[in-house]
Amino acid sequence: MNVGPFDITITFQKVSEIAPGQGGVTDLVSVALSPQSFKGFVRAAIEVLKAYESGFGQLSIADIDTSPTRSADELEAMIQAARVAHQC
Repeated sequence: MNVGPFDITITFQKVSEIAPGQGGVTDLVSVALSPQSFKGFVRAAIEVLKAYESGFGQLSIADIDTSPTRSADELEAMIQAARVAHQC
């Protein structure tokens, strides 16, 4: 995910093995949302996940498989840098 002054972009990627023992990442699609639309998306996704787990059972996924690539501090620094750049 990337954060800018006017949007939040989610890039969906596919990880595959391009040679024995060598992984590669391919961007499949990027979706840019306004911050308001992103918040709505997150709220809707949480509700869908709750309904899914209610119907099919609790999902168990290791933290390492779902941890973000950037910390909240790194994202906040990106947002601050974008705000400063936008003010110039």
